[in-house]
Amino acid sequence: SIVEQIKQVHDGKVEVEVTALPQHATSFNDKNAKIQAEIDLINLKSPIIARVNVFSDNTRIKSFGARVEIKLYDKVWVTDGWIRRGEALRGLSLQEKEITAVFNELVQKDFNPGNFLARRNIRPGEIITQNFIEERPIIVKNSPVSLIFKTPQVSVTIPGIALAEGKIGDFIRVRNREFGKTYV
Repeated sequence: SIVEQIKQVHDGKVEVEVTALPQHATSFNDKNAKIQAEIDLINLKSPIIARVNVFSDNTRIKSFGARVEIKLYDKVWVTDGWIRRGEALRGLSLQEKEITAVFNELVQKDFNPGNFLARRNIRPGEIITQNFIEERPIIVKNSPVSLIFKTPQVSVTIPGIALAEGKIGDFIRVRNREFGKTYV
């Protein structure tokens, strides 16, 4: 039942091993008993304690904790070589890896590496997670930009230079050389 729960949020390979049961857990006489285990799907880092319920005729007759080891495997983005902080993501490939420790931090398989930069140094063979990447800025520092001043009646456009990098939705400082003014 743990594998079935995990399959609701993960479509890769799942391994579950029961590593410890309380002594009283394995003794019950009902051959028609149904066993159901529950886990917290948010934190799958092993070892975890699963809540095991034993039912007979739809009535819970026993409940106990069992320690389980869970391992998840899937195809994930992995670096083939060093990527330095601030560099474009390059040399990535999809590889089958054990992902239990980083399950909730993974980038989607269909993400476009060309739209991202390394937020920190990434070693060869590391799995790419959300913590490792940041979106590539749309505006680059010291690049030419257009300043547009609008009113309902008129629109004026003047050239400027970006004083910082930025993504869509960011506020950055822009300088107009002709008038010597800085705008946000």
